[in-house]
Amino acid sequence: MWCAKGYIPDKLVIFDYSGTLSLEAPRFARTENLVRALAETGLAALGVATPEAYWDKIVNPTWTEGSATTAGYRKVMAERIRSLGLAPGIPEKEIEAAASRFVGRYLAHSRIDPHWRPLLSHLSGRRDAGLIIATDHYPEATEAIIGFLRAWDIPAFRVGEAEALSPLFVANSADLGAWKEDRRFWESIKRKLSLDIPRRIILIDDFGFNEQAGDR
Repeated sequence: MWCAKGYIPDKLVIFDYSGTLSLEAPRFARTENLVRALAETGLAALGVATPEAYWDKIVNPTWTEGSATTAGYRKVMAERIRSLGLAPGIPEKEIEAAASRFVGRYLAHSRIDPHWRPLLSHLSGRRDAGLIIATDHYPEATEAIIGFLRAWDIPAFRVGEAEALSPLFVANSADLGAWKEDRRFWESIKRKLSLDIPRRIILIDDFGFNEQAGDR
């Protein structure tokens, strides 16, 4: 356990999320899984029935707003479907409900691989280590990730939320207003945690290797 305010951990361990801690997140994007999810959540009936439609019409055009603001995956998806006229005559509430079901399924599917549990539990109990999960993601993912960790009795908070001792923080681009490739992402973490430079920084990241081509 380490203190964010005025404390310099000996080592700072930074984990990537999708494709690293969560192998199920990229697996969700596999064609057979994605087509099934689109159909079963009702998005296919609204005109988003194929991976091509999902990526090219919904995700890619809205990624900046979805992952660098607090608008939310549900909101940007529903608004995009309406703006494209993919579901003429369908009530707004039905579009929002389908988007909500899809996002809920995606987040539930994107759990942390249980093989990481022993290491995360061990590191979270060490006073000489600070832990950060750094991710470019939608804002809804922050609470989902925190929920997965707390279900394993690992206390976790979003960056800037906890003032007291906390072993693990989740840094999400949607909460910070910048992606990981942007220096502002890391400067915001440093500022919010009042964190000086630790002796060692350990980065654990798949660098997109485990993610589907359309999800990189």
